[in-house]
Amino acid sequence: MGTLKYALRMLKTDVRQTLLYMTSVAFSTLVLFYGYNIMDSNSHIPQNGSVWQMLQILLMFLTILSIFIVFFSNSYFITGKSKEYALAELGGVCSYRLVGMLCLQNIAVGITGGLIGIILGMITTPAVTFATNGLLGIKGGVQAFSTDALVTTTVITIFIIIPYVIIGDFSYIINKPIKEMIYGESKVFTPRVKKFSLPQLSSEWKQFYSLNTKKVEVKPSKAAEVEVKPTKTVKVEVKPSKIAAVIIYFIPITIIFVDSSIIYFMLFFFLVISIVGIQKLLRLYFPEKILELKSGKYAEDKIKLISLSNLHYSLRKINYLIIILAISSVTLIYLTGSNKNSHEVELMSMLVYIYSIIALGTSILYKFIIEASYRKHIFRQLSLIGYTKKQMKKIIREEVTMIYGIAILVPLIHILIYLYKFISFGVINLKLAAILLGIFIGVFLLMIPISYRVYKKLVLSI
Repeated sequence: MGTLKYALRMLKTDVRQTLLYMTSVAFSTLVLFYGYNIMDSNSHIPQNGSVWQMLQILLMFLTILSIFIVFFSNSYFITGKSKEYALAELGGVCSYRLVGMLCLQNIAVGITGGLIGIILGMITTPAVTFATNGLLGIKGGVQAFSTDALVTTTVITIFIIIPYVIIGDFSYIINKPIKEMIYGESKVFTPRVKKFSLPQLSSEWKQFYSLNTKKVEVKPSKAAEVEVKPTKTVKVEVKPSKIAAVIIYFIPITIIFVDSSIIYFMLFFFLVISIVGIQKLLRLYFPEKILELKSGKYAEDKIKLISLSNLHYSLRKINYLIIILAISSVTLIYLTGSNKNSHEVELMSMLVYIYSIIALGTSILYKFIIEASYRKHIFRQLSLIGYTKKQMKKIIREEVTMIYGIAILVPLIHILIYLYKFISFGVINLKLAAILLGIFIGVFLLMIPISYRVYKKLVLSI
């Protein structure tokens, strides 16, 4: 009983973190309830048909997204309390007892948040159904909530989402050193030289390398020329990959000129190209471009150098989030437009689309919050070497704006292409296209000032 009381007392130490965690669980449960309600309220759909299979795929994607956003909010929740866990462990509390307290906290927050989400779902289902049916032009009565959806959502929340975050918390407590939990020590700017050090090379390559170094030492006057040539060669090797990434990314624009009977096959083909192009753009083009700007145009700008360095690091950490955002938004618009004969799939695609935008936008915000504890050390060092608070605010503003700018612009071109084609075919109307586009842009534009204010407050609390 003492463990339970202590666990509940720890939930009260930072009400904001607890409420954010509970809100994410409630919101995820609410959307899951909507999704499974759409599925269970259409019992006339043949269970072996393509429509049923498509609904199952969308529901699986919705469930994964729900786990995703709860995981990020839980990461913020546990990171904020890491010092308390470390002090408790130093005071003699074993790791497994701490994990037990975390289990109790996750169960308490998960059940409370899940219950709130389900109750909100039961209350708001008729209004949401009425609004979405009107938006999609679906004629039908107001949809009531399904008992099967209630049971399924409860089971997923209790037996999938909560255990998943408990396993993550267990790994964090067991593997995280106490020193790092107390001081929040950062490894952000420590280069991982082990990956590129000479001892990892094979003996043949070591021999070859030593021979080359001897040649350079014999003729020091030509050493500079010998060293410059490899750098030029490396640049030549990188440029084709950057150009290829840009070309692949812009290939789907040619679909504007396609008008044939196999247009949906062509759309699917270009969708695959879009996914490849977006991935290559984020992993090849942008990192190289940032390094190029640092060593060239902004080499003398001390504000831009730091904001670009932070952007380079953050982009490597959240590029998978932007990739998932781009792939999910483009794919779901494709599914919304290509399933005009199935109102159920169209409705489910739109629900998952809206949720994915909100979930991934919020996940980027959580990523800023989680990294703020580490970035605080960097900004403390900047203040010690003479940077003013105004300059540090500018660095933060530029970093946040550039990250969300990339998150908006990378998928935006492809979203516009698909919306244009579906409007021209009469698959979706202009009003629905404007709403889908407005949701995408609006959510992220709203996240920019929120992320800036939260991030600034956390990293500048020196």
